Amino acid sequence: KFATLAGGGYVHRRHLDGVPPDHVEAARLFLATPYLWGGRTVHGLDCSGLVQIALQAIGVVCPRDADQQRALGREIDPADRRRGDLVFFPGHVGILVDADTLLHANAFWMLTVIEPLADVVARGSEIEAIRRV
Repeated sequence: KFATLAGGGYVHRRHLDGVPPDHVEAARLFLATPYLWGGRTVHGLDCSGLVQIALQAIGVVCPRDADQQRALGREIDPADRRRGDLVFFPGHVGILVDADTLLHANAFWMLTVIEPLADVVARGSEIEAIRRV
């Protein structure tokens, strides 16, 4: 009835039902959650909180803030971006749903949304880096 965790310890198998297959699906669970700077719950979260929760849901250790998260994984050429890559802007981070669509908690919409990456860039958000975890 129990599963052994990679880091040691055990968890009842019933708690593993519904574990998302990847961090994109984990982040999708928070769609329409209000934006709240410093938040990390369904009552409100910020961009880096969303990324942290999504990565932790699939077992990836992730720091709390976007500037720290920028050290995760490896840098990707923007032309090679794909689902799951993290996109960094000045003071902001989001997760690609596909090469051209961003899932992020943001102060523009004051919600967690999925929108075209081009729309985010058109609002003046310059892409600083794309990283693959």
